[in-house]
Amino acid sequence: MEATRVSRFVVEGHRVTGVKTTQGTISAGTIVLAGGALSALLSDELGIHLPVYPVKGELLAVNVRPAPIRANIYNSHCYIVPKRDGRVIIGATEEPGVYDRRPTLGSVASLSRAAVELIPSLSRALFASAWGGLRPGTPDGRPILGSVEEWEGLLIATGHYRNGVLLSAVTGEIIAALALGEPPLADISPFLHQRFVGNAAQ
Repeated sequence: MEATRVSRFVVEGHRVTGVKTTQGTISAGTIVLAGGALSALLSDELGIHLPVYPVKGELLAVNVRPAPIRANIYNSHCYIVPKRDGRVIIGATEEPGVYDRRPTLGSVASLSRAAVELIPSLSRALFASAWGGLRPGTPDGRPILGSVEEWEGLLIATGHYRNGVLLSAVTGEIIAALALGEPPLADISPFLHQRFVGNAAQ
């Protein structure tokens, strides 16, 4: 149900049985908390400390034909990705703890400068757009996957930082197996929420 806000969990004792949404209450045998950078806002309701925080990233796009490159290139200051439609994507900044997704002039300027230093011909490209997003960071840089000891019927899949799309398939398979009571296809012990228990200050 896209564009449907979840406002809170439905619980019975120590079991999560559903969620309340703008479209009504939805019940399920297993609830998966996969709220990205905002996962902790929901987990707090259950008293679960999820040390997931936003890392804002900004990107920009320019239009240029012919594209000056045919493959992705990068250095320590930016990456540049050519698209088939004539756009070239330039990214990306990192700002831990920032919730505002809107692009800023400073970030557009720094990305533009880095891109032109890497590929001088981009200075003649036409500016198309800029945007921002929030990556879900964790203190140790690893995702949080699996169950939470205190709550039955709840699984967590968050904290993938820059690699959410790349790890989406394997994360989906792992979470699906756990929801069905089957062993996951990989050892997820390094990614369990329990590694943060007792370290709430993180």
